[in-house]
Amino acid sequence: MDEPDWQCFIAAYHQEHAGITEQLFSLAGTSPYAWLAEPLRGVEGTVLDLACGSAPTRQELPDTDWVGVDLSAEELAQAARQGRGPLVRAAADALPAASASVAAVCAA
Repeated sequence: MDEPDWQCFIAAYHQEHAGITEQLFSLAGTSPYAWLAEPLRGVEGTVLDLACGSAPTRQELPDTDWVGVDLSAEELAQAARQGRGPLVRAAADALPAASASVAAVCAA
């Protein structure tokens, strides 16, 4: 049996279910994104949110120099509809950022 094409599967899944991770976490009653963002509060410099999805950490870090990066156009569109940005479409292995140009990385 052939190995599944995980990249195609993940791309199709996020295309069909943009924002799914944030929706599922909202059922928890408390935001795991607040916990995730806590060590990033007060960081001087840019925080890069890698694989940001619908960018729920953006609202947790309103005063931070933040940029969200995701490969899924649909996830980024969901984030943009909610006013979360700036956003960049890119793959994690080909980030459009110079070496040492960010102060911290968030990846959930």
